[in-house]
Amino acid sequence: MTKKQRYPKEMKRFVDNDKEAIASILYLTYDCLEGRPKHCGRCAGCLKRKRSFKELGIEDKTEYEDGPGEDEEE
Repeated sequence: MTKKQRYPKEMKRFVDNDKEAIASILYLTYDCLEGRPKHCGRCAGCLKRKRSFKELGIEDKTEYEDGPGEDEEE
């Protein structure tokens, strides 16, 4: 098993221990590769951010230019 394969399980276990605290920290991060005031919601950084919130089971309250993150279908 590679590090990449282990990471999601390890991160999920970490988040499950204190989801609220982790979520409050994650909301402060910025991942957009476009460098705009709001996340664009379309670049690779934003798509990865949306997917990460979804996989970890954390509500994505990020304001994206293209609309809410959690309602996105991939």
